[in-house]
Amino acid sequence: MIKQSPVSYLLGILNKKWTVEILEALFDEELQFSELERRYPDMSGKMLSRRVKELFDLGLIGKMISSIQPLEFKYRLSDQARLLRPVFYQLAVVGAKLFRDEILEDPSQDTPRIEDYFKQLYLQS
Repeated sequence: MIKQSPVSYLLGILNKKWTVEILEALFDEELQFSELERRYPDMSGKMLSRRVKELFDLGLIGKMISSIQPLEFKYRLSDQARLLRPVFYQLAVVGAKLFRDEILEDPSQDTPRIEDYFKQLYLQS
């Protein structure tokens, strides 16, 4: 019935270097290529171009073109990729609970506070 594990397939996409960062950057706003470059100075332009193309080809991000001159291209999450919001939320909460000392600046934070923080980050737009 199943040709490949959907979890494994999705994690294979998300596991590519810089993919999660690009998607997270687009959760709340549309960004130009140059804005993504500035946000992640350790990522080469070639790598960013490759990841953006892959995510576009997979239907996870879309490209908007302005109607004014000079033309501007902005990238945004697709409706399909918005399905990842609750997934990222759950991964963030579980990651913070399991690896509290490594991830949190203040590991003594209570769980509801951690969950609220990640709700704001991933579920509210």
